[in-house]
Parts: sequence; C-alpha cells; structure tokens
Amino acid sequence: MLAAFGVGHAVLYCVGSAQAAQVHTYRIGGGLSQSNVITVLQDRRGFMWFGTWDGLNRYDGYKMSVYRNDPNDSSSLSDNHILQLLEDSAGNIWVATADGGLNRFDRERDRFVHYRSNNRDPGSISDNSITSLCQWRRRLPVGGNAVRRPQQNELTYG
Repeated sequence: MLAAFGVGHAVLYCVGSAQAAQVHTYRIGGGLSQSNVITVLQDRRGFMWFGTWDGLNRYDGYKMSVYRNDPNDSSSLSDNHILQLLEDSAGNIWVATADGGLNRFDRERDRFVHYRSNNRDPGSISDNSITSLCQWRRRLPVGGNAVRRPQQNELTYG
C-alpha cells in the first residue's frame, strides 16, 4: 500500500500484483480527523496510521478510526497534536505528541498507555514535547524540546 498526501486529504493507493490499483481519497468529512497529516506509518498488520494536529487516524483498508484526547478518559490519547509514529520490533505502536508526552497503543484493549514527564520521578521522560523517536535494541530513545535529564531520555520496555 502506498500513501500520498495533498492539501486537506490523504490518498491511499492499494497496489496488488494481479489487480488494478484502487485509489481511496480521505478528507475531513470522509473520516480523516484533520487536513494536516504530520506523520504516517504502515504497521506490520497492514494498518495505515496518520498523525495529524487533531488526533491519530487508523485506516484498516475499509474504514478510518480516529483516536483523540478525551479529558474524561485516562486511557485516551494524551494529546491531539501528533508529531511522530513508530512501530517497535515487538509490534507496539508508539505515538509522540506535542505536549502530552509519549503514548503506547494497547492493541488488545484499544487504549493508550501514557509516559509523561514528572519532575518528582527520575525515571520519567524529561519532556512532554516528543519530537523524535527511534528504537535501539529494547530501548526507545526519545527527543524533545528540553533535555533536563539526558540519562532518562530513553525507555526500556519488554
């Protein structure tokens, strides 16, 4: 599956070896949460993930699901401004946000686990604005706007 983006919409090209290409265009009114797509990820299950300024969108090949912050639901996305997406070697989807820290998507429960900066917790990430993600072995180094505790700028998981 290939993805292309234009102003105000996402276009998904589903390419098969013996089939004609199918083109799906998604706009705000058709399921996409917002017109500014900042980051894109195709996971190992084939889902397409789109991070926007107004939430996270998952396309399963048939429909778009939108995940947003709900202040009354502690398991919802921590912030609607998505900056980075990453799938680690264990298949976890990580979501970096502009002001809500880091989120790990729990596929089994369809919810998010949050990792936020906390000055009283030396094991927490150093900043809630996460601008970069990468995986190194079983660690997830994160980059942000302010690095107060460089030794805590990675999570060890698994």
